[in-house]
Amino acid sequence: MGFIEDVLNKIDDGKADALVGDVNEILLILQEEYKQKNKPIMNDAERDALRHYFGTIELSKEYGGTVAWLSGLLHEGLEFMHPGNKGEQSQADRRNNSIAIDDFNAGKYIELKDVVGDHTKLRSLIEKLDVPPPYPTSTQKITYTPKPPPARENVQTYDMGYNPALDRTDEE
Repeated sequence: MGFIEDVLNKIDDGKADALVGDVNEILLILQEEYKQKNKPIMNDAERDALRHYFGTIELSKEYGGTVAWLSGLLHEGLEFMHPGNKGEQSQADRRNNSIAIDDFNAGKYIELKDVVGDHTKLRSLIEKLDVPPPYPTSTQKITYTPKPPPARENVQTYDMGYNPALDRTDEE
């Protein structure tokens, strides 16, 4: 757990983290139930998008939209520092948080209990959300490819002239 998460947990004694954790547990159970029936209803990336949507809705109901928005922003704000993450995951998570806040503020949000057992409503919500790309797994090799230096002809040089007062070639 990082510094931001520590601060957020101290603010409400971990209640926000528990709310989002409960949402994730329900989605995991729902995902597994359908998987056992050989009717996959969502993949892991879609579940992550739903977790952000429903988690933000629950935080908005508990604390209001502004606090939920700020909590999501702080939680996702430093994710770009994870190795191998080019920011797509964090951007998708922030967009899903924003969709939830907009729906909440408009009074047109969908609650998790409304999609349990309603495959069509759940798929419709997934289509509305931004499904993030998967995180690199521990078996995937994360490589860093530096940008090549600019071509020499694109580098500007300046003739600063010779200043004998700055010449130190004779010093030992």
